Amino acid sequence: MKFFFLNLFFLLAFSRVLAQQVNVDSLKKILLTETKPKKRINIRSLVGEYGGIERTGYWDSLIVDSKAINYLHGVTYASFMQSINYTKKGKYDKAVELAEEALLFAKKGKDTTWMGYAIEHLGSLNSYIKENQTALNYYNEALKLYEGKNLASRKGHVTVRLGEIYELDSNMTQSMSMYRTSLQSFLAISDTSGISIAYNRIGKIFKKMDKLDSALYYMQKSLEIRKGFSDEYYLCSILNDLAFVYFDLGEKETAYKYIMQSKKEAERIGDKGTGFHDINLFLFQYYKAKKEYQLALYYKEITDSIKDVLDNEGNDKAILRQQAKYIYDKQTELDEIQNSKLIAIEREEKEKQQVIIYSICGGLLLVIVFSGFIYNRFKITQKQKKIIEIKEQEAQYQKHLVEEKHKEITDSINYAERIQRSFLATKEQLDNNLKEYFVFFQPKDVVSGDFYWASTLKNGNFALVTADSTGHGVPGAIMSLLNTSSLEKAVESGVYEPSEILNHTRKTIIERLKKDGSTEGGKDGMDCSLLSLNTDKNKLTYAAANNPVWIVRTSANFTQNELIELKPDKIPVGKHDRDTISFTQHEVELQKGDMIYVLTDGFPDQFGGPKAKKFMYKKLKETLVSISEKPLNEQDNILRSVLKVWMEGSEQVDDITLIGIRV
Repeated sequence: MKFFFLNLFFLLAFSRVLAQQVNVDSLKKILLTETKPKKRINIRSLVGEYGGIERTGYWDSLIVDSKAINYLHGVTYASFMQSINYTKKGKYDKAVELAEEALLFAKKGKDTTWMGYAIEHLGSLNSYIKENQTALNYYNEALKLYEGKNLASRKGHVTVRLGEIYELDSNMTQSMSMYRTSLQSFLAISDTSGISIAYNRIGKIFKKMDKLDSALYYMQKSLEIRKGFSDEYYLCSILNDLAFVYFDLGEKETAYKYIMQSKKEAERIGDKGTGFHDINLFLFQYYKAKKEYQLALYYKEITDSIKDVLDNEGNDKAILRQQAKYIYDKQTELDEIQNSKLIAIEREEKEKQQVIIYSICGGLLLVIVFSGFIYNRFKITQKQKKIIEIKEQEAQYQKHLVEEKHKEITDSINYAERIQRSFLATKEQLDNNLKEYFVFFQPKDVVSGDFYWASTLKNGNFALVTADSTGHGVPGAIMSLLNTSSLEKAVESGVYEPSEILNHTRKTIIERLKKDGSTEGGKDGMDCSLLSLNTDKNKLTYAAANNPVWIVRTSANFTQNELIELKPDKIPVGKHDRDTISFTQHEVELQKGDMIYVLTDGFPDQFGGPKAKKFMYKKLKETLVSISEKPLNEQDNILRSVLKVWMEGSEQVDDITLIGIRV
């Protein structure tokens, strides 16, 4: 029953992405002023879906209003949502009826995408009642429609459903093929939720084939991905599957730890279905193996009682089976009529051919045979030519799709980069507050987890933050926006001491990440240094989290410059086992000509050189000391050149930020 309802959730996944951006209250306000009937129906439908409205009367009124103005998409949408509601409530006969109505109006509107959704839903209903062949027919039909629309995510989920049906029929080879096909579909569009599902299903097949090491490998990959989602049902399922694999491997205590994690999740979300049954079945087997028979008997009784409840769904399934069979039989009758017409046409053609054959003289037999041979070769040649043309068209089409998708992704990331850059310290800010400086900022990807931020504090000092957020790329960029906003909030509240700014920022980040859905709250944040320079630039007040601050000063005898390292606190700005300890604040007297360097770990951690090793902090210090007296733009160019030579043939491994300031 659990996986039946998961099918419904996946079926509506296409709209859930949009739902994150939609505010139901805003839609209701728009509805008050909208006068066009079709737009009103569209807005009401969005309010119903995103607002989680399950009253049948709500969707019935939308169906009636859509039919009144002959709005085909409105009827399709509302009928489909009504079918989902009836399914959740166990009214399967009505669910099938409304799914058929959604399909009918989608066909009238020639909307192949919604035809696919309705047909896939009918496949899920038939799969639930174990009408496997009918479910296969529906799923394959939906798959063809999705391929025509290139809906990779839906193709992936339907292929998973096909694999489950083959698995129930013990066709492990075909089932494995379906799961691997679905994995490729999910990987192609970076659908991490789908990737997790496919990995777990592949792992379960390997378990049934008694290939436990392979099963463990794929299930662990699935769990690692699933931990980042709030889809608790699948998380419980994966934990249960891992527990049974470890049990079969003889690692019973490891298996027990996994089942306890699953039990904790199941209790939190109130799962009393298949997942809860599997947890208690495991505990029965676990305590039986330990010869703790009283506990084993206790969990055996719970397992049997849950199984009885799940088996009692039989009557509901019988009602659904009868309704689904009636509808499928109607479609079969139509197919048989069409087949009869084709057979009659073929029979008539055969009779004509026989008349012609019997009327031909024997003397022409050789000519006919020879002509038939030539004709056959011609048809083969034409067929081969057509196949080649189709393949070329398909290749061009796929190339076009890849180029379009690449352009969409590139445009999106470039747009995100422009947004992120607006949060960085501006050139105007730096020019107005620093005498001489350079900024070496080189993200690993277009967007970055590294950032540099500046502000004028309440006491008149100029503050500069150089930071490395958790992660890089898109996740790191999102984290950098949270970190920047938290710094701004601290400064806007009137805090001006560097240590207190970091304390205040850390508190804001921890409070924000508590809402990520995990039990302990997120442990992300940033490493950074915060410099506070007075207006005369002769005193530096700073606080730092893991990132050092370096000052290169000309020696008294002008023989060799010295590097002064200002140590950071060994704690991040974020959740940590020492996050109640205040950051340390330091003051340093500056001298004219001092070079201040602030940086993240990207430069010293970059791999390269003849032995493919890290650049290292020591080598970077030596480089900075050697170039510290040169003009700032020349220092910047030298550092970029040194890094380029070092990275020759190597990929950049992290975001890189290094800022130099002349006092």
